[in-house]
Amino acid sequence: MMAMRPAFNEEDRERIRQGLLFYKESHNVGVPTMQLRIAEVVGDGNPDRVPLKSLQRFLAATHRTDDALVQHCAAFLERVAPPPPEARLGDLLKDFLIASAGRDEDYGKLSGSYHSYFKANDDAWTPYSVLTLEQAASPHYLIAHESVINTMRDSMFQKYGPEIFEGDDYGEEYKQASRYSGVFLYGANAGYVLLLRSYMHMRYCQLGIGIEKDPLTLQGTALEPILIPFIPNWSPDFRIKYLKQNPASDSEPPENE
Repeated sequence: MMAMRPAFNEEDRERIRQGLLFYKESHNVGVPTMQLRIAEVVGDGNPDRVPLKSLQRFLAATHRTDDALVQHCAAFLERVAPPPPEARLGDLLKDFLIASAGRDEDYGKLSGSYHSYFKANDDAWTPYSVLTLEQAASPHYLIAHESVINTMRDSMFQKYGPEIFEGDDYGEEYKQASRYSGVFLYGANAGYVLLLRSYMHMRYCQLGIGIEKDPLTLQGTALEPILIPFIPNWSPDFRIKYLKQNPASDSEPPENE
């Protein structure tokens, strides 16, 4: 009995197409090179397995490509560029958080680098982290990387002033920062959701776009379960602002409210 070919729906095809385009851009290769690489992964390197014209049309989304070629492309991505946990999480969260009709947010203006400040209770805004939002292989979310400089999240530490963000390397504290990774995506009525994790820890942020126009600001609330009991001045929930950075100049810290 012949094995049945897999059937890919439109969402599957778009995810695989975006994965190929992401690979193409990040590896700086052309379609003919991708054709040969896909053929090598799925067979004996014979380019006839992956017709160039069909691959070009699939990448351009101008024709409905045969399932057999889509399967070759999916196998190639799984072998050379398997999706990170953040990518799988982003796809699942998109289906969970957004209505069945779906929505693809335009994340172009939101990708980039941010400096964040936190506020617990009536404390002053205190420098907290450097966040980067990057385009993902899927259009449904952004990949997030955060380096938390003020790991104790203590506004009493006066050394964490606005100068912590000065310079290209953000000083010695940045080298010792706690690294987090995760996803940022549209969350329907919640605005945006930012989920981050480190080796032993996680944080959830519910954000909206602030009224500030320059710099663009994401602001809202965060929830971070306590990691070590009895840390002084620790509050598991706090307010947070992410100020997008203009590559040409640094932004000012937020004013106290």
